Amino acid sequence: METRRLIQSDYEILSEWWSWSRFPVPPKEILPDMGLGGFMVVDESGNNICAGFLYNTDSALAWIEFIVANPQIKDREIRRKGLVFLIESLTNEARELGYLAVFASIKVESLIQRYIEAGYSADGKKSTELVIRL
Repeated sequence: METRRLIQSDYEILSEWWSWSRFPVPPKEILPDMGLGGFMVVDESGNNICAGFLYNTDSALAWIEFIVANPQIKDREIRRKGLVFLIESLTNEARELGYLAVFASIKVESLIQRYIEAGYSADGKKSTELVIRL
């Protein structure tokens, strides 16, 4: 597996994946770099496995968000490995940019487990995310 930077045409693909997973499709305007601020994980055959975004901040904290996997990849092990690889890649990007910590807020238990596999720790408490569209 390898990662590549997101390109313009990826937004349409990711929108389909988010819709399939019943997740509200985030507008490009709220994604880092208008939807280009992240990575796509691709397998050896060129199949897109999963993607996610890294939000840069003006502090020492970066934020990973909007991770989504290709619903056509039915092999759970490939998806698991792809998601862990993606999280590690986004984390390494933050490290290379000089961040001291990376934040993620996840509700889906299987994705929480992928973060833990990538070295993150969870507090075990349920949280509520609050958003207002302006």
